[in-house]
Amino acid sequence: MGAVLVLVTATCVSSLEVHASNGTTTSNVEKDVTYAIVGDATLKMDIYYPESVSGLTPAVVFVHGGAFVSGNRSYNSRDLVERGYLVASIDYRLAPRYRWPAQIEDTKCAIRYLRANANKYRIDPNRIGALGPSAGGHLVALLGITNSSAGFDNSGSYFDQSSRVQAVVDMFGTTDLVAMGANRSDMTKYFDAWFGTPNPSVETLRKASPITYVSADSAPFLILHGELDDEVPPSQSQALYERLKAAGVTATLVMVKNAKHGFVPAAGPISPSRQEISRMIADFFDKHVKGLPASTTTGTATRSSQLTTITTASTTLATSMIPNVATNLLETYGVYIGIAIAAAALAPLLVRRNRKSKSQSN
Repeated sequence: MGAVLVLVTATCVSSLEVHASNGTTTSNVEKDVTYAIVGDATLKMDIYYPESVSGLTPAVVFVHGGAFVSGNRSYNSRDLVERGYLVASIDYRLAPRYRWPAQIEDTKCAIRYLRANANKYRIDPNRIGALGPSAGGHLVALLGITNSSAGFDNSGSYFDQSSRVQAVVDMFGTTDLVAMGANRSDMTKYFDAWFGTPNPSVETLRKASPITYVSADSAPFLILHGELDDEVPPSQSQALYERLKAAGVTATLVMVKNAKHGFVPAAGPISPSRQEISRMIADFFDKHVKGLPASTTTGTATRSSQLTTITTASTTLATSMIPNVATNLLETYGVYIGIAIAAAALAPLLVRRNRKSKSQSN
């Protein structure tokens, strides 16, 4: 995580200095961070840091669309970063090379990775939201609805961490594959790519559908869908919204007027506009992620944070006993000399105390 400085513990450090150990950092973006290796697939994310970091940062994970067969993690995170969020945009394994549930397994692994490395990235593990369009909307919906009992936390690492998120923005994602299969004859080509058969069983489709897992403890949802979408019917979002509300979950559905899939305009300007949608998304995360109580700890300390604790303790002990010499040597030679100095300074005191105790007893 960056060098440990004796006598000085930085509480607000540039992300460029702290987060350059895994990946390539340019400006406030760290590219190509490996979050898992699964078989022959190396899974990466790009991490966008807010300009300044003070305390633990809320995070939003972006999951791209592309019908599970295409797409990448390129993402304009400016609006959320300017609101003070760390944004992680992820890749995941694509069909048909990798069949379902590889896509959701990878997405959940990315969340677990961020939680396991919360200290490293200075993020709050209890304030993570997720945002995704189309197929990404399907995946983030599952992040907000399912836990490990759904069977999607079986790939990658960090299994001691939760893959649930605190809030979800689902943009025109599929939510009920049983209904999609019944309403679109061309879904067979997608099913073939995803499941390895053009005619998967109803049970297979049900298990892959977010709507199946809705419960009272699902995360708050903001759902946005173009009213003229002819690729993913608006009924997909409406059905998820109704299921969430019936379960008592906080949910908002926004039908975007004059918008096709991807909010592409049709028959006039879309309403709300893209700028208004971006503001709506940021406001939603402000309320349901940033607005949650901040964590007081990021969990298990990393080796760097443990060294910082040792350094601070040895520094306090040594400088209180031999302030001038200890301070100069610590600043020059670092943590290990500091620990040695502390031990050397403490030893004579213990000897004198032992002699005094013996004399008193005599």
